[in-house]
Amino acid sequence: MAVTAALRDRDPVRLALLAVQAFLAAVLVLTLFLALVVPYHATDALVYGQFSRWIGVEGGFLHDPVGFPPYSRPLFYVPQGWLWWLFGAHEWMGRLLSLAFFAVLLWSVFAVARDRTLPPAAPWLAVLLLFACPDVVLQAIAGQTDVPVAAMIALLAVLLWRAPAGARTAALIVVVAAAAVLAKATALPALAGLAAGMLLGDRAGLWDRVRRRLVPMAAGAALGLLYGVLMARHFGLALNEFLGGVAGPASTDPATGAAAVATGEAPRPTAAERVGTAVSAFTESERPAILLRVEWLGPYVRMLALFSLVYAAARVVAVPHRVAAAGALALGLLGYWVGPEVLAGGGSALDVSAGALAGSMLLLVPLAGVVWCPPEQRAGRLLLARLLAWGIPPLIAWGLFGILGDTRTLSPAWPALFALLGGVVAMGVAGLATRRRPLAAAAIVLVLGLAVLDLRNYDGLGVRPDGSMSSLRALKALTPGTWFDPDAARAAADPQLGGLVTGIRAAREPGARVLTNDGRMVFFLLDDATVGQPPASCADLDGYGVLAVLLNVPEPFDATGFDCLEPVRVVPGSYAVYRVAG
Repeated sequence: MAVTAALRDRDPVRLALLAVQAFLAAVLVLTLFLALVVPYHATDALVYGQFSRWIGVEGGFLHDPVGFPPYSRPLFYVPQGWLWWLFGAHEWMGRLLSLAFFAVLLWSVFAVARDRTLPPAAPWLAVLLLFACPDVVLQAIAGQTDVPVAAMIALLAVLLWRAPAGARTAALIVVVAAAAVLAKATALPALAGLAAGMLLGDRAGLWDRVRRRLVPMAAGAALGLLYGVLMARHFGLALNEFLGGVAGPASTDPATGAAAVATGEAPRPTAAERVGTAVSAFTESERPAILLRVEWLGPYVRMLALFSLVYAAARVVAVPHRVAAAGALALGLLGYWVGPEVLAGGGSALDVSAGALAGSMLLLVPLAGVVWCPPEQRAGRLLLARLLAWGIPPLIAWGLFGILGDTRTLSPAWPALFALLGGVVAMGVAGLATRRRPLAAAAIVLVLGLAVLDLRNYDGLGVRPDGSMSSLRALKALTPGTWFDPDAARAAADPQLGGLVTGIRAAREPGARVLTNDGRMVFFLLDDATVGQPPASCADLDGYGVLAVLLNVPEPFDATGFDCLEPVRVVPGSYAVYRVAG
């Protein structure tokens, strides 16, 4: 009916929004297809997912071989393990569980941005902008915990801001707040931000908000932390060590290499999930530069993020709308072009792809349109204040303590920041519509174009040992013959990972142990894998039947002189699998 009306009226803005809705529907169908067809290939999904694998094999909850890090984020890995225990270790079940959390995130961001003070297009644009963030599309169904924690925080915001007061809502707030802490400890700064936001508003209703909203949220967070206290005591750790999943001894996990990745003793993969050894090369001295580049949400929305934060802060302190918009545009341009070189101490605004640079410059048109936004469609100061109060604490926490170059741990701030960005673009569209409706429609199509460009990162498909990634390349390889062959689909998504898994299977005799420098292999082999350094001599391979090594490392393994090794599958610069002579 809406389609018919839009076609009849030939309203370009309505037609552009229909294109957005069609895109979102198509991407969700694609996501469902990928969840069903392509097995896990993200590093943490496999390293932490060994927790689920052990539950799937033995049931229960406590499993000594796992080590403590996965226990700090049980919300995803425990239900996944129980599903595998009941129905078998089918990775598509975990992928569908990931998709369910992603759907909650999308719906909740839509609900947060559906504010009476924002233009009607705001929720659609907020959700669309999520797809323009590389971290979001990488993590959507990756089987990791960044999307679940963002989903729980966003759902909690909906309950706090939108749900009617009552016992049912209070109970849901308790459950969701606890779930957020159990998803990942990065939820804690966002919970503090949501609490601060609920203190803002009508003074007459403050006590009611505290009693009906904040007290249940605090109770839920306390329950989540109580779990952390009990488990930290079980593992003999301080609470902060347990919650952060860092500083644990490698001996807590027999799979030494897996523990090294999972506990932080080795660098984690970057936000791009570049599997293998492509890790953050940043040093601590570069932290201010990384923060000041304002690429926390990816290169496509950097200009929009600068404008939105400046505009929101100005409006909160009662700067008039037009002055705030004009000032945000000027400061945004200055920060975009001058910030990387002057403020950040190096680099250039041109150090991005051509698409990201062009998109940022074209976004200046809808950002300029914010100046003309009609008064009745301007974001309310209370909404802007609450979004800032929610989004800034996790941003500060990530800036101070986050892993350099890994922005995915900023996920608890995604809902607030993208609701803000969507509202700002919607105001720009509304402003342009007062001048030229085709121009307003073009602004929507521009944002749609940025989301389409970012699909190259979708689900981390097509990753190569050098860190390059192309989902289109992988989708072409996902021919109908691979749809019911998980090994072939895994190889299409990540040839290195797929080659290692199938190579080990080809080389391994039943019951043979595997020595590998890739912690992901524990997911597939459990007790039959030992993760450590490659051997120095054949004597180091005593008791092993297979050696499987990554070669895209600083000092790759050289099999020369190892007469005990029979090559089974060797791809130079990527990986090698050898059968160990008896």
